[in-house]
Amino acid sequence: MTTESPRSYWQTLRRDPRMLWHFVLRAVALVRRGGVRALWTRFGRASAGTYDEWISRFGTLRAGDTLAIAAHLATLAARPRFSLIVVADASLRFDATINRVRDQLYPDWELFIAVPDGVSQASRESLNTSGRGDTRVRTVTGSSAAAAVNRALDCAEGEYAAVLASGELAAHALYMMAVAITNHPGCELLYSDEDCIDANGARHTPSFKPDWNPDLLACQPYIGPLVVYSTALVRRLGGWRDAYAGLEAWDLALRASASMGAASIRHLPHILYHRHAVVDAPPETPPPAVARRMLEEHLVGGAVAAQPDRGESASWRIVYPHSPRPLVSVITPTHNGVALLRRCVESLLHGTDYADVELFIVDNRSDDPATLDYLARLQADGRARVLRCDAPFNFSAINNRAAAVARGAVLALLNDDVEVISRDWLVEMVSHAMRPEVGAVGALLLYPDGRVQHAGIALGLGGLVGHAGRGLSPDQLPIMYRCTHNVSAVTGACLVLRAEVYRAVGGLDDALATGFNDVDLCLRLRQRGYHIVWTPHARLYHHESATRGRDTTTEKARRFRREEALMRQRWGQLLDEDPAYNPNLALIEPGFALAFPPRATKPWRPTRG
Repeated sequence: MTTESPRSYWQTLRRDPRMLWHFVLRAVALVRRGGVRALWTRFGRASAGTYDEWISRFGTLRAGDTLAIAAHLATLAARPRFSLIVVADASLRFDATINRVRDQLYPDWELFIAVPDGVSQASRESLNTSGRGDTRVRTVTGSSAAAAVNRALDCAEGEYAAVLASGELAAHALYMMAVAITNHPGCELLYSDEDCIDANGARHTPSFKPDWNPDLLACQPYIGPLVVYSTALVRRLGGWRDAYAGLEAWDLALRASASMGAASIRHLPHILYHRHAVVDAPPETPPPAVARRMLEEHLVGGAVAAQPDRGESASWRIVYPHSPRPLVSVITPTHNGVALLRRCVESLLHGTDYADVELFIVDNRSDDPATLDYLARLQADGRARVLRCDAPFNFSAINNRAAAVARGAVLALLNDDVEVISRDWLVEMVSHAMRPEVGAVGALLLYPDGRVQHAGIALGLGGLVGHAGRGLSPDQLPIMYRCTHNVSAVTGACLVLRAEVYRAVGGLDDALATGFNDVDLCLRLRQRGYHIVWTPHARLYHHESATRGRDTTTEKARRFRREEALMRQRWGQLLDEDPAYNPNLALIEPGFALAFPPRATKPWRPTRG
C-alpha cells in the first residue's frame, strides 16, 4: 500500500499524460467531499508556520472567546468541582502557578499547596503569602511529597483532582475539563496537550499527543503534567506512593489506567498546560532501578509475562518473552525479480534469530527463467513451499490463499522487496502479536539510504491514509514515535499477527486487490477491540514497490480510485479522525508539521481552528 507525494504526481504525468484525467477526477471527488481545503491537503504544499504564528492564530484566547466561554458555562448541565494540588519544591515558581489557577475562567475549584518536610523556610514563607486572601487556597504538610499529596486528597471536596507539576494552567483549562466531563459521563481520567513557557512568558516546544495509547504509556509518561482523575478513583488506588519517589505521577497513571476501560479515558487535544522550562540545572531524576521496579509491578498482572528494558533517553522498552516460541508462517508474494526475492529469503533464513519458521512463497505469474529456477531450488531443498497463483495480481487473495494452508500459530506477511536489518525483528514482532489484546504488529521500515519508509500509518495523512514520517531520518521522528506505541494501521509489507485473529476477521479483503487492504484489515481488527502495535525495535529495509512498480498506469489508476471509494464508503469519517495522530498536526506528508488551522474543535465555538 503506497501513497504519493505531490512530486510523484508531476513525475507520473510526464511519463503518461493520460493520467491527467485520473487526477482531475480525484480532485473533483476531494472537493465534493471536503472542499478546497481537502484538495490542498492532498495535492498542495502548505507552508509550515512557526509555533509563534500558530499560538497567535489558534492558541490565544481573544475577548470574544472569553465571553463565549462565560455564556457556555451558564448552560452546562453539570458543574464538577476540581481539587488541584501543587507540590512545593525548590524549582517551582509558586506565584505564577498559583496565579494561573486564580485566573481560571471556570470558578469551581480549590487549591492545596502540598508542602513536604524538606522544603526550605524561605519557600514556606513565600507559600504563606501566595495564597493569602483566597479561602479556596489551603496549605497541607507531610513527611514526603507523596504524604503531603495524600493529605490533600483526604481533605479534597472536589469530584475530580489533579496534581500539577511545575507549570501554569491555561485560563480555560478547567472549563475544557468540565465540558469534557459533562459530555462524557463516567470518564475518570482526562489529559491534555501541553507546551513549555519560560520566565519571560514565551511559549515553545509543544507536545501534541495521541489519544489513549497504553503501549506508549508503558514506555514513557506521555500523558504529561495535567492529568485530572476522579477523586474517588485516586483514593481507592491509595494516591501517591513513596516507593516511587519522583515517578509518583507516572505510577498513578499506570495503576489508574489498568483499573478502567478505554472509554473512561479522555484526551483533550488542546494546549491547556504550560510546563515551566528548566533554565538552570535540570531537576534530579529517579535512578533507573526505581522506574524498573515500578514497571515490573505494573506488568506483573498482565496476561503475558513482560519485562522492562532501558530504552533511549527517558523511555523504556517493554519485552514480552515467549517460551516455547510459536511456529511462524511467513507469506511472501513474488513476481519475477529474482535478485530481490533472493535477498529477502536469504535475510529471512540466515539473518533472523527465529528458528521456527515455515516460508510460503506465492508466485504470481512469474515467467523469468532465473526466478523460476530459484523457486524450484527453494522448493526442492525444503527451504520454502512455493504456491503457484496464475490469476491476475491480487495482494489480498494471494495472502489469503497461503494463510488458508499455513500451519503456524502466527502469520507474517512479508513483501519480497523487504530485507532484514535487526536479527531479532521477528522475535520482537511475534512477542507483541502473542499478546491477547493485540491484533497486528508493524515494524520500522527504512529505505536503503536509512530514511523512514514506514513508522505506522496515519489516517487522513496525504488525503486518505499515509505513512507517518516517510522520508525523515529516524532521529527526526517525534520522541513518542521512537517508542513502541499503538497506531491505527501498519503496512502489509511487514505485518505479523496471530493466525486465529487473521481468520476470525476473514483475512484481507479480496475487493481491495492492491491498495488499502492492510489498512482495512487493521481497522476491522480495531473494530473488534484489538490494539495495533508499531515497534521501532524490529527494523528492516523496504525497497518499496520494486517488484511491481507504482500504480501509475491508467488501468491501475482506475483500480486505485475504485479501492479508494470503497474505503471511503466503508469507513467514512473514521478515516478523517485518527486517534493516534493529533488533530493539531498537519495532514500533509510526512506529517508532524503544525496544522493551519487545527482540526480540533473548541466547545464554545462551532467551527475549527
